[in-house]
Amino acid sequence: MTAVALLAEARAAGVTLRLAGSTPKVAGGPSPELLARLRAGRVEVVELLRGDRCRHCGDRLAWPGPAGIVFADGTAECMQCEAREVERLLAAGRRAVDSPDALADPAEVMLHGGPLP
Repeated sequence: MTAVALLAEARAAGVTLRLAGSTPKVAGGPSPELLARLRAGRVEVVELLRGDRCRHCGDRLAWPGPAGIVFADGTAECMQCEAREVERLLAAGRRAVDSPDALADPAEVMLHGGPLP
């Protein structure tokens, strides 16, 4: 199991991880099995939490330089994953704006340059 999948499993179980220096701290009462897997993947989990690996694909980031984007929690995302995420959000926005519900709203039609009712 990859460290990215392991962290996703931990989040789904209500377990949070953070770094205190270089030591991972676990909160939320993980099961003994999950805790054992987290300990086994400690090195990669620490690299994810420290921002040395992409939090989506798990690839190692080449710091310093334009390797990715760092988030407030200390994790990071590579430029390829960031581009995919931005495109996903833009596509969702386009679908929302072009939906029949949005086009039925007079305010939306006006924003798109259509006729006023």
